[in-house]
Amino acid sequence: MTNSKRDRIRQFVISKLRDSGADLSDGDALFSTGRIDSLAAVELILMLEQGFGLDAGHPDFDPAMLDSIDEIMLLIN
Repeated sequence: MTNSKRDRIRQFVISKLRDSGADLSDGDALFSTGRIDSLAAVELILMLEQGFGLDAGHPDFDPAMLDSIDEIMLLIN
């Protein structure tokens, strides 16, 4: 895991949060807590597909696996 990937994802996530993101840690839940809405989820998936080769069409893909920055990092590495 490179910090540049994590930093890029973190910046994107913070830009989509409903709050300031000042207290966001990489393990914090994003969708299940309502910090990110469904439109931001779609934008996040598109960014991960285009920027990191995530295959959201894969039968094993579950959007629930994107509920934190830590979980996202596990998917793209």
